[in-house]
Amino acid sequence: MPEAPRNTYIDGPNAAKVVVGFKPDEKVHSDYGWIFNPETGQIWASGFDTSDNPLPKAAPSAVQNASNGNNPAASPAAPASTTPANNQPGQSSANAEPSQGE
Repeated sequence: MPEAPRNTYIDGPNAAKVVVGFKPDEKVHSDYGWIFNPETGQIWASGFDTSDNPLPKAAPSAVQNASNGNNPAASPAAPASTTPANNQPGQSSANAEPSQGE
């Protein structure tokens, strides 16, 4: 074989890259295309589980949100506002008008 086969499931520049490993992947990524176990001689395609079933790929919107910083799981929570909702900027809470519920 003149070159390593490409794993078209993950595609990209690392689809033909082979790494040493001892179990199949648990999630889809594009770091390498194949996993070789030197102890057993087994080889697994990246992005497939122990039964050779494809692992689910992330939804495009989740990947896009993660890359632009809109993924709440990947970003720390925004700090809570220190200005109560019924205050105007620059107005202290002592001068604020009470809301109808008070």
